[in-house]
Amino acid sequence: MKDQTSDINEKFAELLKILKEQSEEIKQIKNSLNALMEQTKPKRMGAYLFPDCGYEWMFVQIKLPAKTWMRIKAGEHVKVEGKGWVPEEGVKPDPSDEMFCWDFWEFKGGIGKPMTVYMKSPHNEYDSDFAYEGVLREEFIEEFEDESILKAIEKTR
Repeated sequence: MKDQTSDINEKFAELLKILKEQSEEIKQIKNSLNALMEQTKPKRMGAYLFPDCGYEWMFVQIKLPAKTWMRIKAGEHVKVEGKGWVPEEGVKPDPSDEMFCWDFWEFKGGIGKPMTVYMKSPHNEYDSDFAYEGVLREEFIEEFEDESILKAIEKTR
């Protein structure tokens, strides 16, 4: 009886050792697969748009987060309100500025399809204009990796 118990304990110890080794191998394989998936995962890209609006509406631009930019690229009809516009580059738009206008963007089908940018003054209800009516061209687009999405994903892990 004592031999059987000792035999069982030895076999159990062997199985436990094999199990620990396999668990470590599985962990290493999982880490390798996760690293490989991170490398091959498509990047979430947002975009800055700088349409050619002519002299009157110079510096009209918008920063689109990845979620919105992906919808536009997919050809959806998307309307976006910008953060406002003033005719000076590098100046933060301020609604109290007499030259300030709200910017409203409409995308009708994606790149190479119609797009409009409509400007509306909060100081004069009759002062509104189309800053751009035409096609969303490749040369208007500057994509960027949308870090805000990546940070939000990391927080959920």
